[in-house]
Amino acid sequence: MKARTIAILALAIAVTSCDSILGVFRSASLAVTGPGGVSTIEWPPGQQRTLINSMSDPRGLAGLEVEVRIGGDTLKFTAADLPSDRFDVPESGTISVELRLRQNDVVVAEGTASWHLEADVEWRAAVDRTPYPISALVDDDFATSPNPVPCYWWWCHDTWRFDIAEDAVNYTGESLWLTVWRVHPGECADVC
Repeated sequence: MKARTIAILALAIAVTSCDSILGVFRSASLAVTGPGGVSTIEWPPGQQRTLINSMSDPRGLAGLEVEVRIGGDTLKFTAADLPSDRFDVPESGTISVELRLRQNDVVVAEGTASWHLEADVEWRAAVDRTPYPISALVDDDFATSPNPVPCYWWWCHDTWRFDIAEDAVNYTGESLWLTVWRVHPGECADVC
């Protein structure tokens, strides 16, 4: 009896380990998020910028609309729906995310991002209203790079910049950003 229990436990550990290593028994998923709130950064060096990413502030992301298109299906989110729950997506094919930002019922920024899906990946699409994509580590020419703007931080897949109408920006250089993060569960980054 004891040997059977040990064998079952060993099998469970092996399956769990294979799950972590090979991604077995997992499926692809996506969550749509935004940082929310208000924060301050120094940008450019020597100047303080207030980032207004509040989901309830009209000068922030209160007018945000997100449409996720996968095959023939469309999921729609507003700022009030974010962060979204994680939902399943196919393990292959293409996904597109369309962003629209409204202020006073006028669209002040919009754009579409798309990427190829992969098996066993937890995707996160993060929306920011900032001068550059926070935590994504992009090249210095990010403001003039074509979309998608390559990013180099752990798990960053790509990032897209969408201009905000000049009369709607909170400061010069502010843009609407969509950063897509790709995580293979169990994957190690940096120091392991």
